[in-house]
Amino acid sequence: MSETILTLNSATFRFNKEEIFPNTSLSLKRGELLQCIGLNEVHNEIFLKVLSKKISPIKGEVSYSIKNKEISLVDLKSHRKLIRDDLLLSSRWESSFKDLYLSVRDYLSSYKLLDSSFNEVIELLGVGNLLNRNLTSLSNGEGRKLSLVISLLSNPKVILISEPFLGLDKKSKIILSNLLKTLLSKKISVVVTISNKEDILRWDSSYFFIEKKRVKKIKTREEAINLLTLKKSLELKKIDDNFLKEKNPLVLELKDINLSYEEVEILKNVNLEVYKKDKVLLLGDNGSGKSSLISLITGDNPKSYINDIRFLNKKRREEKNIWDFKRKSGLVSGDLFNILPYNNSCLDIVLSGINNTPEFIGEPSSKQIELALSLMSFFEIDNKRNEPFYLQKGIKKWLLLLARALMSEPLILILDEPVEDLDRENRLKFIDFVINFSTINMLPFILTTHRYEKLPSAINKVFILKNGRLLNY
Repeated sequence: MSETILTLNSATFRFNKEEIFPNTSLSLKRGELLQCIGLNEVHNEIFLKVLSKKISPIKGEVSYSIKNKEISLVDLKSHRKLIRDDLLLSSRWESSFKDLYLSVRDYLSSYKLLDSSFNEVIELLGVGNLLNRNLTSLSNGEGRKLSLVISLLSNPKVILISEPFLGLDKKSKIILSNLLKTLLSKKISVVVTISNKEDILRWDSSYFFIEKKRVKKIKTREEAINLLTLKKSLELKKIDDNFLKEKNPLVLELKDINLSYEEVEILKNVNLEVYKKDKVLLLGDNGSGKSSLISLITGDNPKSYINDIRFLNKKRREEKNIWDFKRKSGLVSGDLFNILPYNNSCLDIVLSGINNTPEFIGEPSSKQIELALSLMSFFEIDNKRNEPFYLQKGIKKWLLLLARALMSEPLILILDEPVEDLDRENRLKFIDFVINFSTINMLPFILTTHRYEKLPSAINKVFILKNGRLLNY
């Protein structure tokens, strides 16, 4: 009979002066899988902090038969912490910075993790090809794998993972699933939180449902799926097409784009035309080059200067400075959460988009404030104007990035794998906002994703990046 290593008995906790998860009871045995299902990713993460002993109970009993150091709460952004905020975006693409940042091998060495189990873990995760890479060059999916390496090398008996499959393509999900099976076979207990029904594992498991800061036990995977199934589907708003009778000029053109890093070809002869009425979806697995292509368009990659990239038929090298080029595109990306000052008000975050800098430089004019408030009103977040940015969760934080991206009045909107942390209903709601604004204001956009979901009818061009080449999908 397996040893019980964690027990909660009618336990209640407090977080931010509020009682949470009242009268919660559960047990975790050695080598057991526990899946915590919930639509609210914030509450899910707080519950993992409870299980990792970072939040103590105010009522009831909590007991552990293992040491604190044997519990590993996986930080899926740990590899980003060594990257200087002001250089995070541009240095990710600048080869001349490669000596400024640690390689993956050096990073792991700094954790003093290069022990006898190192090669076993590296082989298990299939990340040997990353060891000599620069931290700043890792894609989101590769960074998540690195975070798991760090966790495993600490020899934990319990691993807690928030949304393990979030942001991963099908191949990476299979690799991670096999890894979790291996961990369980080695009698390592695994606790995961999941907000998408497609990610619920099919193996023997205990299930708990997190809703409204309460936790209840559920019996089967089918019950978990039913609880996550959307009660209604979102319909895209119907918009009168009369105003679309204007001309449809070519806004963005990429000609024979090539990109390589350390002799590895990332992009090969990529050609793309985006017109004013276009709504473009760009598909591709993790590491396929989507973010690299986006970095060229936004000007964050210095190699955009040597490639033929044109806005309204004007090349980057013809611009007076890089900022004139960068203002032509408005970027929404999860990387921005790592560089924007969390203590700033939501209004200040939106205003920082004027100069495409982490903070607004100087004093905003009344016209600029009016524009910011108008955008916030359109996206139904104007009531958040004076709240600190760090308090914004779920779709609200993404809508703030969307409003920020539009402050420079760009020629095109770029959305690099946005809202990957949201459930399907809120992902559709966010895309609904994007499509409506795009259509009303004749603003084209490019949306990248690795999700091969049903396409909104408003999308008129779909491409896929495969082996460095851009293909019609």
